[in-house]
Amino acid sequence: MKKLLSFVFLFIMSLTLTSTAFAADDINNKDVDSIYKKVYTECKKQQVKDITDDYGAYSYLLNNLSYVKVSDNKVELSSEIFKNKEANEADVLNLFVRNLNALIDENAISVNRSLMISTKEVQKKGSIIRLDSQTIDLMPEARTHANQLKKVYDNAVFGTAHIVAGKYFADRVKSGGIWDYKRYLGLNTRYYETELRATMTGETIGNFHYGYVGSVCFGETTLKSAAGFIQILSGTTDIKYFNSYFDDPRDQKDIQWGINRYSAEH
Repeated sequence: MKKLLSFVFLFIMSLTLTSTAFAADDINNKDVDSIYKKVYTECKKQQVKDITDDYGAYSYLLNNLSYVKVSDNKVELSSEIFKNKEANEADVLNLFVRNLNALIDENAISVNRSLMISTKEVQKKGSIIRLDSQTIDLMPEARTHANQLKKVYDNAVFGTAHIVAGKYFADRVKSGGIWDYKRYLGLNTRYYETELRATMTGETIGNFHYGYVGSVCFGETTLKSAAGFIQILSGTTDIKYFNSYFDDPRDQKDIQWGINRYSAEH
């Protein structure tokens, strides 16, 4: 199962990083919106008696939409929806809604008035790092991003934690993404990171951040393989990089630095 999840993550990473959109008819677990649509369609058909999991909770809510309110992209339940429900069923319903709202808060999903779930387009946000300064404070921002990714992973519904977190991560670290430090800091521009007490180029910062944040929910092999896989698909690898996942060993070293730093703090 771990190998399968790693492959799914790699596949999503590669598709997200190398293209701007998924093919509309290409499902195969890489298009998260297609997964949500399939679950929506199936759950809407079901008439659930006992609510024991996310699917049961979703099905029950879809068939009782008059008791569900979606406003300001937040899901709220009327007390009437719990009528004649056991305490454990109410707990499952409340947990499901809390998870949805947590994902909404992190801009991982949006939910419409019909309770259809979909991924949300990443909004551009400025980094707290000043580009006109040679001294930067990367670590507070890296920890914030790690906490955001962990929240998405922990609150993913329908057992899609690796898939949803993988897409959330890939959407942000891809070229031009809001966590693409290499692009807006400059590959070769040098900065002094105050907490690490190290002089780092924009490229090193990007690789370090990738390793640090990604370590929240993905293993070392998965992260390094994904980085190398992207180089293969982009045509920027070299056969001499065979022993470093087909990625530049210097990039892998910086990624490992981020992984090690996260591990040391946790």
